[in-house]
Amino acid sequence: MHPRTLPLLALAALATSAAAQPYWTLDDNGNHNGIINTAAGEVAILTVWSTCTSPALGFAESLYSIAGDTNWQNNGTITSYDNLLDTITNDGTLGAGNTVTAIDSFQLPPFFNPSFDISNPIVLYQLVWTPTLGGNYAVSVTSTHTTHDWYSDSFGTTFSCAPPYSPTITFQVVPAPGACAALGLSALLGTRRRRP
Repeated sequence: MHPRTLPLLALAALATSAAAQPYWTLDDNGNHNGIINTAAGEVAILTVWSTCTSPALGFAESLYSIAGDTNWQNNGTITSYDNLLDTITNDGTLGAGNTVTAIDSFQLPPFFNPSFDISNPIVLYQLVWTPTLGGNYAVSVTSTHTTHDWYSDSFGTTFSCAPPYSPTITFQVVPAPGACAALGLSALLGTRRRRP
C-alpha cells in the first residue's frame, strides 16, 4: 500500500465512524414544564441543537428551514428568532405561516477562528412562538436540514452526515382557566337540567 493512502483511509474511517444529527429542545417562560399555558402568558422557547459522536473536532455548518403544522401556522406567531452561530446577522427569512427559510448556522474552523465553539452538543438556533389562540391542542414544528457538517480537522476539512434530516418537536398548549371553568359550568348546568 502506498504511504500516502494511509491518511486518506484514516480520514474515510473517521467520516464513516462519526454520526451527527440536529434535534430540538423545548422550554417555556413560566414554570418550565414545556406545556404552554395561555392563562399564565407562557410562550414556547424552541431551540435547535446539533450533536456528533466522536471523533469530530467541532460543528461546521448546517443549511436548513423551519416550518410547522396548521396549529403552528395559525394559532400563534414567532415573536423572536436568532441564529446563535451567525456573526453576520443571517437569522433566516421569516415568512407566511411562521416559516423561517434560508438559515445558515456556520462557524469558521479553529485555525481561522479564535472564538471557535467546540461544544458538543452545540446550540444552533432559537425562536419564540407566542400563542394567539387559547384552547387545548398540540403544535408541531420541523427543521429540514439540507446539509449538516462537522469538522474533522482545525483547517476546515468537513464530513457530511447523510442529509436531509428533518427533526420534529411537538408541544401542548392548554386552555386558560376561564375556559376550563366555563366548560365545567356548562357541564354542571347540563347535569342539573337532566334531574327531575
